Amino acid sequence: MIKTAIALYVRNEASDIAGWLAYHFAIGINTIFVFDDQSNDGTYEIIKSAANVFDVRYFRTDRDTITDHDVRHRKSLEYACTLAKGEFDWIGFLDADEYFYYEDETIEEFFSRLHNFEGIAINWCIYGSSGRVVKPRMPTVDAFRYRSKENFSENVLVKSFIRPDKFGDHYHGPHRFFGVADDKYADPNGEIIRWDASTNKNVSWKNARIMHFVCRSMEHYVERIKRRLGVDLSDSMAYWDLFNRNDEFDFCAERFLKSTYKNIALIQESAIKSNFINKLSNSDRGAKHALEKIHLSMKTDNKKDIYFNIRSKRIVFADETYNEADFLLKLDFFIVKGFPDFLHISFYDKNSQLDYFPLTLEGDRRQSFVLTYKIDYDKNSRFFSMRDPNSNTYIKSDNCLHQSEGLLKTGQRFKDHQCNFILFGDQNIVKESEGVRYLSYIDFLNTIRKSAEGIDVNDCIALANMMDEKDKATLETNFPGIFKAEL
Repeated sequence: MIKTAIALYVRNEASDIAGWLAYHFAIGINTIFVFDDQSNDGTYEIIKSAANVFDVRYFRTDRDTITDHDVRHRKSLEYACTLAKGEFDWIGFLDADEYFYYEDETIEEFFSRLHNFEGIAINWCIYGSSGRVVKPRMPTVDAFRYRSKENFSENVLVKSFIRPDKFGDHYHGPHRFFGVADDKYADPNGEIIRWDASTNKNVSWKNARIMHFVCRSMEHYVERIKRRLGVDLSDSMAYWDLFNRNDEFDFCAERFLKSTYKNIALIQESAIKSNFINKLSNSDRGAKHALEKIHLSMKTDNKKDIYFNIRSKRIVFADETYNEADFLLKLDFFIVKGFPDFLHISFYDKNSQLDYFPLTLEGDRRQSFVLTYKIDYDKNSRFFSMRDPNSNTYIKSDNCLHQSEGLLKTGQRFKDHQCNFILFGDQNIVKESEGVRYLSYIDFLNTIRKSAEGIDVNDCIALANMMDEKDKATLETNFPGIFKAEL
């Protein structure tokens, strides 16, 4: 068995680090050595959560003692190679905006073809912004699907996998390692590299590439400029203009996407369970009580049932005679007792939650185990409507002509009959008071403590979703990297 590892040096990538780790374990990497450069946005907490379910070996750099960024980077990679010797056949060196992709059936087949070499230099494949301004909630490989052409000038740069003992003393960066003999350094096609400094101008993506998401969204880019202003970047659009290449659509990573999402689900579950629920549970040895919930069934105004479509990964409605019902999953609708202003939607069972994560609704940026919506009750009829808590727009059932199912989506500014839904179940949930009752931050913590014995991740997310913006911000600040993607 060929064992492979990756060394990652990272700082402040909370929005994308779970997806990065999830993807590389999905493609078959055995172990990831992560060197966190003192992140303060929740990145480190997510890394620790991932280590509960995958072989992530994490470390923190010493920015006070080693003030030069490049020195910290070199020492981190060198240490990773030291740890990898004798255990791993190959170790690769990537940044958090770089993703390794191969065309072979398995990662073992890729490295088996190149067993006679000691270093593999893989060319960049630059991806653009795909027109996105705001950070997407989905993983990078799913969100940004447009790339440069193969002959784009910056694709000549490479990243390497090497035998761990070939790191060498002559270090110039993570691209080319001079400890590897020239006749033992190949490209993914098995051709000896003809180096031009640390570049390979004979660019080929035939068997592998390093998907390099330099720009990502404009929001990513602004944060990157702020973080590296005066170090190696300036307050300018020049970097964006150079790398924002959206010449061709390329969704090569699709074959790994299902496993990537499942791994993200495992990481997010670990983050909430191990770093939040268990900590609060251990802080109070008193009697525990189960969270009181009212489970309901929900239909459209014309009594169509609501499901999750595993093909489109969207919430849809359909009648019982739909002949492709195997693609439709049952959903769980519930209200937390005492808080009738919020309806929560989640997967019905644990296996579906992990196999088909994330739960998504068209137009809603959240990707989560649970989606929470505000309820508007119509006391003069049996109907109710739902509003997106972020945009305050209505959810509507959008009929699709000549199809057996329709789509639920958010973004409806004014309520009409398509925004009407029916709840079947406990009729005592109808709200009598005026104004939305939110769960305070203190009450949220106390509820978790009191219910921790019987509470699960879905319940925890549902409770967090019922807080107002101020209390949500407090939760994100006090528990970084745990709840932000779910709220």
